[in-house]
Amino acid sequence: MSLPAVTIEANAGIVVIRFAGDIDLQTFVAGREALQKEPGWSSRYVHVFDFSAVTDIDLSKDAIEALATAPPVFDKSAPQILVVRDGSFEFAIARAFAALARGRRSVHIVGSLDEARAVVRALRPSSTS
Repeated sequence: MSLPAVTIEANAGIVVIRFAGDIDLQTFVAGREALQKEPGWSSRYVHVFDFSAVTDIDLSKDAIEALATAPPVFDKSAPQILVVRDGSFEFAIARAFAALARGRRSVHIVGSLDEARAVVRALRPSSTS
């Protein structure tokens, strides 16, 4: 299992978490723990989860529900943006996650990092990202 790559853009208030290869529930759990130890990390930042380089995802319905209902690492007011290829299996999982997380956090699903940045700009008009 490899941990996701994390990029913190403090000036823009964004954390980008890039997943690649085969991922499972343990990848999320370990990544969640590692993220909080990253220098410059803040729970207030918009968090972008990039799944565009994922080749396989092994999550049961129960695992998706557990992730969606777990106490968030980020503040409830911090938007969560999921980057997934439209029509992919990851897209279906992202939609299920968003439905389960509704009311607990603000989740947006997009097809690219450029689209994610557009959502950030729309949510935070003063952002320079």
